Amino acid sequence: MSKNVDDLITRINRDHLGNSAPPKERKSRPWLKKLGVALAGVGLVGAIGTYILGFDYQTKRQAFPMRDVLYQVESTVNYAGGEGKDSASLADKSRDDKIRAGHNDGTKVGQILGSAHEETSDQGSAYELRDANNNRIADAKRSDEPVQGGLRLRGTIDYGVRFAYVHGKPQQFYTYMITPERGWNHRTFNVLVDEDGTRTLVNELIESRPWWGCFASIDNYRASTVLTEFAATAENQRLIASFFAAIDALQQIKDPSATAAREKQIDQMLTIEAQLERIPIYESREDGILDWLPQESTTYLFSEPTIIQRISHLFEKAMPSTEKAVSTYPA
Repeated sequence: MSKNVDDLITRINRDHLGNSAPPKERKSRPWLKKLGVALAGVGLVGAIGTYILGFDYQTKRQAFPMRDVLYQVESTVNYAGGEGKDSASLADKSRDDKIRAGHNDGTKVGQILGSAHEETSDQGSAYELRDANNNRIADAKRSDEPVQGGLRLRGTIDYGVRFAYVHGKPQQFYTYMITPERGWNHRTFNVLVDEDGTRTLVNELIESRPWWGCFASIDNYRASTVLTEFAATAENQRLIASFFAAIDALQQIKDPSATAAREKQIDQMLTIEAQLERIPIYESREDGILDWLPQESTTYLFSEPTIIQRISHLFEKAMPSTEKAVSTYPA
């Protein structure tokens, strides 16, 4: 029976496949299989070893040398509440800092010079600084008060107050900040309070958004920064007294629903500020027309350039020598 089958296969190959000889059997090469298995084993062992050593290298805390360090700060931050990717920025936060002296002998841990503690919430923040004996050296506080008295194109005005006090010093430092939700200028007024309660309006810092960024945050986009003092004139003294009176009137409004009254006092502060005679200290403006990409800044010392002067500097690689000169205070 098997002979008939072999004859049939031979005839099929001859008549239909054009091959009169039976197919040759392929010789087996067992050493190739053994070599493949061996190479696969070596590759697997190498991959496992590389993974283990790479994981050990990437996750191990590395030490680095420190030379000529004046001081170093070790911070511990704790968050409370909040979920999602923005939880860190929205949650309450407390931070403890240890301030240590540096060394130039290669050691990493020095003597404790002092410590600091800061607490931040949606109501504001508080900061205190202590010395090596845990005596309080300085305090700082911050509070923000969003105000909107109705339908406003500018949206909400963020009225912020900053307070700083160094223990053992007779003076206190206040900063009043007015930032519209939609607008161009972020205004900061720095006030020094003497031991007898006399207040001095030291200077004003104005940070501006670009012309296209009235809907953007001042923290993300900046067009210019202007620092000015106020002239010691009789009219300025009268206006500054009215400015402080507006601040006091705002502080006296206790009703949280009296948003229109609070907004009115903030507008009064801005109205008075616009009438003050200023002395320019410096003015820094981003170069370029769009103020979009990070570019160099042009800084003017003790002078207030006109719009034509600022536009002309866009087409110059360097400022003219007359603009580089430091101007003097007006008489």
